[in-house]
Amino acid sequence: MRNVILMVAGAIGAIILGSVYIFGAFGPIDIAVVWWGQVSVGLGIALGILALTVGPKGTKSSQLVLGLGYIALVVLQIPPTILWFAFHGSGIEREGPFVAHWGYAIPHIILLAISAFTLSCIFRNGSLCSQNVK
Repeated sequence: MRNVILMVAGAIGAIILGSVYIFGAFGPIDIAVVWWGQVSVGLGIALGILALTVGPKGTKSSQLVLGLGYIALVVLQIPPTILWFAFHGSGIEREGPFVAHWGYAIPHIILLAISAFTLSCIFRNGSLCSQNVK
């Protein structure tokens, strides 16, 4: 059960984080940023459905699909994390006063950590991830 909660937390995080970019919480943004948000939301929905229906104790092929999805989620967090740090203190809008800050990378780092830990739970039977923790 603990694994499924972790998987769903990662999926919900991807949906929420992607929605922030889709709806332009940081002001007018590039279409590439909106596309990133759409991919994040779509991946989050797919991973949430898979986690709830298949779970961590599915077949090898279902675990592989879940693993690939969470690998994609890890990779998806790398560009925005780097960019928030790279543009710290700079204006990122063409029109408007919004200034980037490294702190906006924190949700991406948290989601990356959740996804990486989920991957370790999917691909190994360690004591932290086991269903029968004593």
